[in-house]
Amino acid sequence: MLLNPEMVHDMADKGGGIIIWQDFTKLGKVSGKELNNFTDMISGMLRLRPTMSAAFVTAPILISEKISNNIRDEMRRFEDKFDAKHLANYMVTLRMELPPQAKKVPIIFQGWLLIDQSTESDNIFACSQLVQDRSPRKMIPFQPETSYIVPTAERDALPHASEGMRQGVKSNPDTI
Repeated sequence: MLLNPEMVHDMADKGGGIIIWQDFTKLGKVSGKELNNFTDMISGMLRLRPTMSAAFVTAPILISEKISNNIRDEMRRFEDKFDAKHLANYMVTLRMELPPQAKKVPIIFQGWLLIDQSTESDNIFACSQLVQDRSPRKMIPFQPETSYIVPTAERDALPHASEGMRQGVKSNPDTI
């Protein structure tokens, strides 16, 4: 996983909130160990600033055949793990604009907004528009492919040096 706990601790020490994004659509089949590690890490990070932190998790597309029979069972497995780790979860749907090229890509993504359950009533994200509407009010544009960074080494490795000075996707304040 690409979450850096040291960076999160540094942000929390400076008094800011924490927003974590985890995209399970890119992971493929999610093992029980990966799900445990992820939820442990997320619950620990959200407790650093419990009233000013949230995590957004996109649901996996592939099901774990040994564990689940269908995609709803897979999503229920995630929700049960969130409950076990005392993470309040709100199901939301992201709607994307059509991609810039005529590519066949999904444009609707299911996911959860997670917050620490012990401070749910005080968390600034619990009453956000995303939670109230269960979807952003505007469709989210796809980023141009020129802004993608694709690791060229093994899984969880850092991007290769030949990828230049690009450090990530440029943010768009109008997306959510």
